[in-house]
Amino acid sequence: MNRALLTSLVLLFLIALSGCSGVTPDESGQAKQGTAGVTQDPVPFPNGTSDQEITNVSRLDYEHWNAIRQTDYVVKATYTGDYNLYNPDEYSWVRENATARSNLTEKRRVLQKTSAFEDGESTNQTWYTEDTVSYVRNGGVNRDGDEVEPYYFVDREFSDYGFVNFHHALLVRIHKQPVFDNVFVGTTLEYVDTWRNGSHGFHMYSVSNETTDTTGEVVVRSDGLIKRLTVDTTVDGNAATFSRTIEPREDVSVTPPQWKGEAVRADREGGPSSGEYDCDDFSSQAAAQAVHEQSGGAHGLDGDGDGIACEALP
Repeated sequence: MNRALLTSLVLLFLIALSGCSGVTPDESGQAKQGTAGVTQDPVPFPNGTSDQEITNVSRLDYEHWNAIRQTDYVVKATYTGDYNLYNPDEYSWVRENATARSNLTEKRRVLQKTSAFEDGESTNQTWYTEDTVSYVRNGGVNRDGDEVEPYYFVDREFSDYGFVNFHHALLVRIHKQPVFDNVFVGTTLEYVDTWRNGSHGFHMYSVSNETTDTTGEVVVRSDGLIKRLTVDTTVDGNAATFSRTIEPREDVSVTPPQWKGEAVRADREGGPSSGEYDCDDFSSQAAAQAVHEQSGGAHGLDGDGDGIACEALP
């Protein structure tokens, strides 16, 4: 065989070989990674979603919570807007930051949330859960910038749920239903993109609703977990922003807090311990209301028993 013919055959072989690798789209437009004839499967759409839109919010919600029940996770959330979302006549600006950590094997969970109000007051709460019993610490800073002595108690409100079913009760503390309604109710979340990251696939959906002045993005993992949600919206004429990410992990460390004993002692004594408040400790009714609700009324901030704390405050 002459040298020219041999060279031509080698070049043809190399060209043919190069054609066996690369990215090949399938019929739905999702990319398959090909290597020597091996292709990567397209990312499946979980129940309640499609390659056009989120088709069934209730079904997707079911898949989302089912995914959370089976893993350790870390949740981070931020919210800026009206503290009194359920009472449009009582506007009070707040910025909230929350982090939750959950360990399924040890049945331990902790949620920490800080709320900063426009007047400079702030509250901080921690719920530490073992199995289905929560040990709670509440503290804060008053209008003068002085730290208020914390108080503690034990919360058994959701003890009948069981640990894995307790996630709803935990995350409802950072849930903003009116904001979620603007994203998921009476609107269409349209498909944007699909990608893979490691062993998981993700689908992104977006919403833009001029009626409710809402824009947002939702990232759904292929098993239905709503991994990320971001939204800018208006509720009762007031601007609100919310973001939440959920990161499933193989092993999340949750350590019992040093103050757990304080909560146990308070529970044995029949009520919250330490840190008594009165209305003079607050410069806004919203801040007083938050402490009133979190303590179960232990501080006597609602003198007439109508459920509204420190009514004389602005």
